[in-house]
Amino acid sequence: MKISIAAAIGLLALSVTEAVKVNPLPAPRNITWATSGPVKIDGNFKIVGPKHDILTKAYARHANLIKKERW
Repeated sequence: MKISIAAAIGLLALSVTEAVKVNPLPAPRNITWATSGPVKIDGNFKIVGPKHDILTKAYARHANLIKKERW
């Protein structure tokens, strides 16, 4: 029995899309970072130093993420 080229391409495309959907890492169940509890950071925390556009934007993104995720 011969497999047509179209069927072979279809099977290949199906296997590729299935491979992309798989996450090889397991979902975390319980994460313990430290025994002392959360670290309190003032909401007005700022880094003092020379202005650098890339670092300023990166810090702002991370600070917003930390506030959003409530780390």
